[in-house]
Amino acid sequence: MGQNKMNNEIQKAIHSKHWDEILLVCRSKKVPSQVSFADGLRIAYNLLHVHICNDLFREYAVDVLEGLRAMHPDKWNTSWQHDALLGFACNACNKYKERYEAYKRAFDKVSTPPPGLLIELARCYDCPGTPPISYEQAIEWATRAIKSYPYIDGIKLLYRLYFLKNDPQAMYWYTLWKNMKREDRVHSPSTAPQFLLDEHEQNLKEKNDEYVDDIQYLINNREWEKIAQQYLPAEVPLLVSFKEAVRTAYWLLHSGDWGGELQEYAVQLFCELRDEYPKEWNSNWEYDALLGQACEMAKQYDRRFEAYKRAFDTAVNPPPGLLIQLADSCRYPGPSPMPYDEAIDLVNRAMSGYPYYDGMSVLRRLYSLKDDEAQEQYWASRWQNTEKKDQIRSPSIDPQFLTDELTQAVETCKIKDTHYIKHLIDSGLWKEIAATYSPTRVADCVSLDEGLQIASQVLHNTTPDDDTFAEYAAKLLDALRAAHPDEMESS
Repeated sequence: MGQNKMNNEIQKAIHSKHWDEILLVCRSKKVPSQVSFADGLRIAYNLLHVHICNDLFREYAVDVLEGLRAMHPDKWNTSWQHDALLGFACNACNKYKERYEAYKRAFDKVSTPPPGLLIELARCYDCPGTPPISYEQAIEWATRAIKSYPYIDGIKLLYRLYFLKNDPQAMYWYTLWKNMKREDRVHSPSTAPQFLLDEHEQNLKEKNDEYVDDIQYLINNREWEKIAQQYLPAEVPLLVSFKEAVRTAYWLLHSGDWGGELQEYAVQLFCELRDEYPKEWNSNWEYDALLGQACEMAKQYDRRFEAYKRAFDTAVNPPPGLLIQLADSCRYPGPSPMPYDEAIDLVNRAMSGYPYYDGMSVLRRLYSLKDDEAQEQYWASRWQNTEKKDQIRSPSIDPQFLTDELTQAVETCKIKDTHYIKHLIDSGLWKEIAATYSPTRVADCVSLDEGLQIASQVLHNTTPDDDTFAEYAAKLLDALRAAHPDEMESS
């Protein structure tokens, strides 16, 4: 693509606010040479905020900002906010060393560091490996940030810092945070350049009632991924009811692969709901349990334990599923958040009425972590030798209205799949079945005779050069054996 055409395409994307289109026409490192300094900042800021959960856009934004810093050093150094924006971008990419370096440059450029910058600098203590600042420095900066006003992000950070050190003061800050009225929950002022904040605010003002109608339309039509693409997590609670926002986060959670963008978006949305609707959130321990599940699926394990612990502390009679999930928090990377013996006691308590299959699995892992080989083998044997009909998991701890919706949706999807698979069988389209459905899904939707017929016909499509269909048939037979154990045994 020629330089003029590239520049025209970039300007067109900026004007139309289609920021993602810039990635299609220009590599990140070329952007600073194609646009003005202000437009470069504008591109990076909007990629970070409009596509908040997209790793590709985050990395692109960091590259653009680094390029601007290298190409326009004089303009870059006119404001500490430029380095603060780079720090924010690096944080979004988990570039912890670069995050601290950028925020520290911003700190050194301003005579009176604002609360938001102090909070972000103090947050640099919370990172993998050796922190770039001392614990005492982090506490000092965070405390200094809320000296003139108790900003909610400063209070939450102090709770987090004290929690990391198992300091009793953590409970004080947690209680202060939890008991703050919604109208008092003020975030520290943004550290981004003011012209970007003004533009962002103007864009939000231009979104009228049609904007609300749009998200409601997407919810009604279950287009969850489009919601994540078009709305920031912080915007959703302002546009729909608490229950609708919970529903949106829940369905996003069950879309895509674990640890993906949608799960990360769901975690952020749940956190926004917790801040925006503290009364509704704290009315039921199930919401913190839901956040715990979301953090697990997003692979945010430390936050997972915190959420399940809050649910446990709130529940009058913690159900078996919550006890098991809280105990299971011990098996993830990093130091165990609770003693293994305490976790084992929780699982035993959960299974006092019934030997739940997931409880046995967690006990097996806990004893393995504790290096108790005898108990590990005992629970591994019980878990492996439990007959399929007795493999009962602890009851779901999700809010009932969500589990009802999910069950109905799964059943509806199964009915549709069953009808279509039967249509493909009647039409003799065996390859189409193998190309469209997993062996497990087929076994779940058809009778044993139909499943065996599919396996037989698919096997006939195997060639010496391609054993793909043979593998599919073998997996289908295994799936049929699991789905119809008695019938397979008798036949």
